[in-house]
Amino acid sequence: HSNKINNNRFDTNLLTGSLTILESKLDNIKISVNGGHLEDSLNIINSTGFIKSIKIEKSFQDAIDLDFSELKIDQVFVNNSGNDCLDVSSGKYYIKNLYAKNCFDKGVSVGEKSFMTIENVDINSAKIPLVSKDSSKLKINNGVIKNYEHCAAVYVKKQEFGPSEITFEKNICPKDRILIQNYSNITYK
Repeated sequence: HSNKINNNRFDTNLLTGSLTILESKLDNIKISVNGGHLEDSLNIINSTGFIKSIKIEKSFQDAIDLDFSELKIDQVFVNNSGNDCLDVSSGKYYIKNLYAKNCFDKGVSVGEKSFMTIENVDINSAKIPLVSKDSSKLKINNGVIKNYEHCAAVYVKKQEFGPSEITFEKNICPKDRILIQNYSNITYK
């Protein structure tokens, strides 16, 4: 067995996270990962609770992947993600402050019947900073978004799900830089 990094996106237990937290109750923890080499630098699955801060730097693929969880997070910092900075599915998520820089693909991707509220978002450099897909709702209360191809996108990716929605202030994304497909909706507050 070699210690060199392989090109797989999962470990020997078929988990996709460099740090995986599974079926846990989280209480005021701080998480930091630098240089995650699997599909997700941090993967939290089927967990609940409060996270004080998450800091992820130099992730190979997705920086943070949250699945089937109900989480409140005070601070999220992501810098240099090889794919999405924050990818969530099938849960309820609240983030007070999210700072993401250099996301190769999406800044925040919300999918598979997820509900996410972010109080303050600052995303600098992503192909699409805000995505809501597959029966999900994303609400941004305040935000600054810079350096992108499309500012936001709402759509159905998987046929078993329905339309999605993003709610934010009009000044966060210009209307001509938003993709809306499959009866999905952008709502301005």
